[in-house]
Amino acid sequence: MNAVFARMPKPEKNFITDLQTVGFDARVWELYLFAALTFTGFDVTQPHEQPDFLSRRFGESAWIEAVTANPSQGATETVEIPIQRIMDDLLPIRYGTPLRRKLNAEYWKRPHVAGQPFVIALADFADEDPLRWSHSGLHRYLYGKDLTLTSELGEPVEATVSDVTKHAIGNKSIESNFFHLDEAEHISAVVFSNSGTVMKFNRMGFDRQRYPNILMVRTGVEFDPDLRAIVPRAFAEVVGEVTEAWLGGMVTFHNMSALKSLSSSFFQGTPQYRGADSARVGSERHPISSVTKIFAKPRGEAITAPEEGEIRQWARETAEVTEAVIRKSTRAEYERQTKKGMLQGRDADAPAALHSASQPQWHSSSARRHGSSGQPPETGASGSRAARSSAPVHFGFPNGMRYVTPK
Repeated sequence: MNAVFARMPKPEKNFITDLQTVGFDARVWELYLFAALTFTGFDVTQPHEQPDFLSRRFGESAWIEAVTANPSQGATETVEIPIQRIMDDLLPIRYGTPLRRKLNAEYWKRPHVAGQPFVIALADFADEDPLRWSHSGLHRYLYGKDLTLTSELGEPVEATVSDVTKHAIGNKSIESNFFHLDEAEHISAVVFSNSGTVMKFNRMGFDRQRYPNILMVRTGVEFDPDLRAIVPRAFAEVVGEVTEAWLGGMVTFHNMSALKSLSSSFFQGTPQYRGADSARVGSERHPISSVTKIFAKPRGEAITAPEEGEIRQWARETAEVTEAVIRKSTRAEYERQTKKGMLQGRDADAPAALHSASQPQWHSSSARRHGSSGQPPETGASGSRAARSSAPVHFGFPNGMRYVTPK
């Protein structure tokens, strides 16, 4: 992280102070954005204090402004809300607040921004939980669309699209369809990632040969390219053995009404949406959500072959259990909803929650706030949280889909 900061052309004067105090999350997100863009081939400069970056790639350029969704006082605990309501309403309200704040800032009226593409880069730091929410709720809010699955399980995915006008939960509400708000035509795109954390830097910079006493294991869920898949698939990998991209985990939402649009090449390497039911996914792997576990022995004591074997076995078991829970939850929810028709929310307990596979007892883990956890990932059918409910979410159709009986 120090090396990345040293490469920043013109960081704000209070960057270090913020990083060490109340602005930690926001500054880490900015640092990640700069690293992800720079190491992916963008020419990134900071000619003005705002927006944060002027980025050029493949003959195109765009101003990019970073923003985070942060904890709010009196926020409703998500554990008390059915997952369908979280996806449908809570997350759109959470993301809509900082997005509207940036919209109201009217950056496009500044002389150095006028007439050029403008992008908002959003990250979610509102929860302490290291296993962060996917982009599902954001997708629903940006385009003001809901998707309902009409195909049966095991068939190529088909869905119908319907309009969403607003999102409301408790005493909070927000108008949907961000890209159609007044002045939103000046927003070329919104990019989102739940991977811009300290643990991302740890994984990208980890050298196993330099640290033989450490083994890092990443577990989670990723996009399943199978056209019949409505939920992500589980994965487990030893850090360093599988190539991880800096843009991995980032998603691009294009504004189809933008005055200054960007081509798909600009954010090449990310899944790209151009409307509620349109997604372009390349050949790259696309993790949706994950946690990283650090197994460490005292300095000077290398991890032995038997110990490494035990860790790898734990990782395999974790992925297998996660996959089993996802499939079981998907089937249970499908059967429940096809019997009861379309639902406006959850009214039944989730099926079995994920139970941790037995794991080595001598590990240590880094802080939860920074994207790692002292427990194996508890991933439900949403692909981004514990199985508090079983409404599944597919990466290509990212909303919490409501099943209807296929015709």
